[in-house]
Amino acid sequence: MQITDFIITEVSRLSRADRLDETLKMEARIISTGVKIGFAEQHIDTDTDEGNLMKNLSYVFANFESKKIGKRTKYGQKGRILNGYRPFARPMGYKP
Repeated sequence: MQITDFIITEVSRLSRADRLDETLKMEARIISTGVKIGFAEQHIDTDTDEGNLMKNLSYVFANFESKKIGKRTKYGQKGRILNGYRPFARPMGYKP
């Protein structure tokens, strides 16, 4: 039995790497095996030039958003520390 389709919920789930080129290399490796990539929640037809453009733009936006989330998280944790709070909740069962 051979896998013919690789279905992902949405483009952003595949494009969460820090570097966009890593996502494109991973996608190329999957496609080179003859497997077609599909997206369950987004109707992107990768058989057309327009569909590939939309997919690639979605990769760029997902990568950008992933980096922004990381920065906001980092700044939020730093702010909590500077205000005298712990950046995370205490582990379950921890007693000072």
